[in-house]
Amino acid sequence: MRMTDDSASAHTASSASERHLVGKRRVEPKRSRVRFEFKLTGCNSALLWYMLLIDIIHGLKSNTAPIYSISELSIRLPQKGYPFQMINDALLHGQALPNDLGHREDALALSIALLSNIIRTHKTCFGPLSVLIRPDPWNPYRPLTWRSELASAVAVFNTALARWESHFLQHADHDVLALHYFTKLYLIVPSIAELPSLARSGSIRPVQLAEQMTIPDEALEIAWDVFEHVDSAITVKNHRMSIWLPEITFLSALTVWHSHSNNGHRGRYGGIRSLAMYQKLLLQLPWPCCTEMAAVLDKAARQE
Repeated sequence: MRMTDDSASAHTASSASERHLVGKRRVEPKRSRVRFEFKLTGCNSALLWYMLLIDIIHGLKSNTAPIYSISELSIRLPQKGYPFQMINDALLHGQALPNDLGHREDALALSIALLSNIIRTHKTCFGPLSVLIRPDPWNPYRPLTWRSELASAVAVFNTALARWESHFLQHADHDVLALHYFTKLYLIVPSIAELPSLARSGSIRPVQLAEQMTIPDEALEIAWDVFEHVDSAITVKNHRMSIWLPEITFLSALTVWHSHSNNGHRGRYGGIRSLAMYQKLLLQLPWPCCTEMAAVLDKAARQE
């Protein structure tokens, strides 16, 4: 499925700055194929980004890959109007980014794209392989193994996240920064969407899955970064449009819970009792789902 808002292709960028970003590429002849297109005007691009955001949130709640593929988008960034694929490729592959990218909608759109790419990469490529293929010693010199390919993909995403920070960190709003830090958290703990079912059931998963759910200390620090920026975001009156805040707060809290429950770090970062801070934060958010999420955290804390 291909979605477009009639924006110019990256290969036919009209301005000099856009052509500089795209670089010299050989234009492939068009191949005839059947495809579905959503024809959108420029003013509706923001609505499409909102739809993609809802798709990601649904994927996190259902522990599935997003329906829409970022690579199929042919739209423009919502704030400055640059072709999305051109800027996204530049972010992923170390090319120069325009200095005038918007610190609100454009930063949010690129963060959405990174999170969607990371989730789809793990869910459609490496997640199934990690379950089906018998564990073997990792050899960095053996080409095209799923472990070496995963390491390469993670390196690309880490570099892109660092470049996002260098471009937007000082000026982005707190709700956007919260999503950015959650994207970093998901990259470190790709099985994070399994934690809600584990917390609700109170059961111990098989050893194979338990090994995949190891929470490093770096993930704990990032989970608290998410908390800090969500806490700052709720002081802003118009945060009701930031519909990603409940889910990323909930999953960050469960990351803290699972780490303290399984890694023996009960006294670090406040221990299990720190879940009360996440509960209080969730109850300050205006969405109905937050009450149920806070109840799950309370149940998880009582299990310890």
